[in-house]
Amino acid sequence: MVILEAPDVMQKRLSVPQQIFDHCAQASIPTEGNAAGRSGFDLEGAPDGPFPYPIHWTRKARGAMAGCVLSALVGFATIFWYGWSSKKTYATTAASPARLAE
Repeated sequence: MVILEAPDVMQKRLSVPQQIFDHCAQASIPTEGNAAGRSGFDLEGAPDGPFPYPIHWTRKARGAMAGCVLSALVGFATIFWYGWSSKKTYATTAASPARLAE
């Protein structure tokens, strides 16, 4: 959200490039007025805002959640596997006869 404290000062200091006006004219977008291109508080015909998210779980959300859970489980399994495999290697090298002779 952008909040302008002094829009009149901003209008004096900044200028819109002519290219923007040309693009708007080519697309039939009004360059004066409010969000609907009208004057005052008449917002009839203004574009709607963003629509709210659905309350329920969508198919895309379920897939994303399943992917995250699967990724976490694979990560935990990898850490567990690595921990157990290095523990066995450490135990065999620590108790080897060559180490005991030193």
